[in-house]
Amino acid sequence: MDEVLEMKQSGEMERRRDKAQGVITEIEALVPAVQAALKKSRFGKDAVQKAEGVMARARAAIDAGDLHQLAAIEEQLDRTLQLFKAWPGARPRRPERRSAWPASPSSSTRASRPSPRAHADAERHWREALELDPENERVRAT
Repeated sequence: MDEVLEMKQSGEMERRRDKAQGVITEIEALVPAVQAALKKSRFGKDAVQKAEGVMARARAAIDAGDLHQLAAIEEQLDRTLQLFKAWPGARPRRPERRSAWPASPSSSTRASRPSPRAHADAERHWREALELDPENERVRAT
């Protein structure tokens, strides 16, 4: 019976540990951006210090294998992460997505991508033109 309880607690500890480590990683990634955003604020250092304290307590609970302490700190980790994510200018920049189509100066002049149907129609017209005049240099060149 004790072994079953220990196995359940061990699984719960692993689940909570993995979640806490993921949240800690996200917070650590946001810390430099939050520090930069709060550089001129008198509350900036305090917010970052509190976050570092929460992360240190979570790491201590993980190292000690203390399920109860980790469960208690989990909410504080989540609140810290949400606070950091909500801070203006605190989000790390995402890499820009690159399109296969070249950028145009304005969206109103940008050519749209041809649909598969339009492509098939163009190919059909080319074949018809080739059938009508197989000696035509313009049709044969394309």
